[in-house]
Amino acid sequence: MKKFRPGWVEPALRCPPHSHYELCGPCCPATCAGSESRSGRGACGSRCCEGCVCDTGFLLSGAACVPAAKCGCFRAGRYRALGAVWYPGPGCVRRCRCRPGGVVTCAPRPCGRGRVCGLRGGVRRCLPDGRGSCALAGTAHVLAFDGRTHTLPPPAPFSPESCLQVLARTPRRGPCSFSLDVARDGAGLLSLHLNLSGHHLQLDRAVVGFITVDGEHCRLPWVLPGGRAWATLEGRHVVVHTACGLHIMYDWGSQVRLTVPSTFHGQLVGLCGAFGGQVGPLDLPLDTRSWSRGLVTNPCPLPQPSLGFSISCPTQLAQIFNAPKLCRLLQAPDGPFGRCLGHISPKAFLRICLQDVCHTHGQDLGLCDALTAYTAACQEAGIPVKLWRGPKLCPLTCPPRSHYSICTRTCDGGCVQPTSPAHCSTQCYEGCECDPGFIFDGTDCVSQDHCGCFHSGRYIPVGEALILPGCQERCICLHGQGLQCQPFSCPQGTDCILDGGVRWCEPREGATCHLVPGGLFTTFDGFSGLTPIPVMSCAYELATLVGSRPQDPDWFHVIADFLPCPSCTALKPRVIIGFRDGCAAVGTNQEIWVNGQPASLPAQVCRGVVVRWAEGSRVVIIERSPMLRVLVGPEGAVSLRASPALRGRLRAACGNYNGIAADDLILPGGLRDASLVDVFQACRVRGFNNCTEKLVIPAVTQHFTV
Repeated sequence: MKKFRPGWVEPALRCPPHSHYELCGPCCPATCAGSESRSGRGACGSRCCEGCVCDTGFLLSGAACVPAAKCGCFRAGRYRALGAVWYPGPGCVRRCRCRPGGVVTCAPRPCGRGRVCGLRGGVRRCLPDGRGSCALAGTAHVLAFDGRTHTLPPPAPFSPESCLQVLARTPRRGPCSFSLDVARDGAGLLSLHLNLSGHHLQLDRAVVGFITVDGEHCRLPWVLPGGRAWATLEGRHVVVHTACGLHIMYDWGSQVRLTVPSTFHGQLVGLCGAFGGQVGPLDLPLDTRSWSRGLVTNPCPLPQPSLGFSISCPTQLAQIFNAPKLCRLLQAPDGPFGRCLGHISPKAFLRICLQDVCHTHGQDLGLCDALTAYTAACQEAGIPVKLWRGPKLCPLTCPPRSHYSICTRTCDGGCVQPTSPAHCSTQCYEGCECDPGFIFDGTDCVSQDHCGCFHSGRYIPVGEALILPGCQERCICLHGQGLQCQPFSCPQGTDCILDGGVRWCEPREGATCHLVPGGLFTTFDGFSGLTPIPVMSCAYELATLVGSRPQDPDWFHVIADFLPCPSCTALKPRVIIGFRDGCAAVGTNQEIWVNGQPASLPAQVCRGVVVRWAEGSRVVIIERSPMLRVLVGPEGAVSLRASPALRGRLRAACGNYNGIAADDLILPGGLRDASLVDVFQACRVRGFNNCTEKLVIPAVTQHFTV
């Protein structure tokens, strides 16, 4: 073969020093580690290969060409470059060095003080000892790994718009790579998203006591198959652990704490910083590859590039609001954190406290966030904290049959230990503790004989059924009998799907609209975005028939009614489904009303309309077969299933079901390029029958126009 491209190959294929390009060179070139016979073509057959070849007198040492006198060492089946230093065995007890002439010398050289043996980039070496922690405290304060503190601008004060941001991520893929993203809205933290080992784990402030794994709601405790990750309840927190040493705490409110081992030193990017490395960019793209659905959202506003933090509160104003006095509890030597002061500096928490107390005009909210964040930091480090909450200072309300404790162990003292006590934290945390004679089952305090079952890494309460992936097996936890599993299959004409976090059988034809509070809203035609969060009592029409009146036989409408709930972190809707001759309503705690009266299931609403429980779950189904099916989950998720006969006949927030997702954001009057928030506002409804009172004729609402 001729050299037919010497003029244009050279610029495209640049060879390192002491080497040159050959169109037909040896496929097995002479290397420092190989024998001389490999320099010819016989060892690799008669083939030749295009590429860079070392100049005469030089041998290939790794990726460089060096003189034979500067070749490295070959030891235990591995080649090391000249001057390389390595630890040959676990524990980093002896350190070896490659010297001239291929000589390897080894001597005892354990890791020094403050360092620990570990793998970094596939190489065993001494790494910085200890762990690094980053926290999201309050509505928008980030305490980075390096101790710096910065404040995140809110998406928009008390706005229903939400945004997503990267808290921490490994920029390169590997066995321990991960990405932790946070969704925020005007009220603070909305949800956490952890991408790990090809799985998407999600924690929502609206779905307390559950972790959503690849779109499916799982009760706690939970273990990922293979033991690569697990989640437990520790006091008032859910704690996610991974086999690589990640430790994520979340209180389903305003507090997040991420702790990583020294093996991640210098390998992280995001709002938390680099953990010992160079601070990288903050506006990182979201890693949604393992998410169950696409997500349409806005990027969160970024803090200033300097990551600085200043208390923008004049001294005189701070004194008026009594900020120094309120916040001094954090640094009082004889106070509740006295034993922690010498181990974890309270300065960052104090600055957060002063700023928030000032900005909230003396309210306790900023104080409570700072005290709560410092408590979590101290207790995670195993340092005792004294009781500081009280009836007038950041009270914590506990459910029935439980009481508050500054140091409780809800994981290893609960109904189920996932696999062994090693999966529970060794520390205790503040939270609610069950009264004597009761035990924690993940959401409630129950008697010992009412503990549920643990199967395939998931907890199943007594009386609850679970359809396993593939819909081929259904298991139910029975009181006194344990877990009972039987073969299961979806009825003919249906498919096994995962909808609203619950697995069930769905008819193959038609389209579905989903609303998940604090999660995704998806129209019939597939447009997706974060569900708008109402800031006040609002009712939205999700679907109704075009041109139909309440007096018409086939008329219906579906309404999501968000009621006031000052103590709720995320609102769940009351769902009302109205028909010409009747109505049904599902309350936020799954109370059922039929035609204005409380009802037990199953029940008939009117001719052709029934309300019942879904098979194997706590999902309520309101069905007018075969046209419409509405499902309401225990955490407020709503799904509307419309038959093909309704194609092009629907209006309101769920869209017009015409197969075109792009026109689902067209407002009345034909205004285009609106947001999902605008769509919901256009579908607000007033004067409707809420179905919990005497039946009245619903008012006609405003609908979209073509």
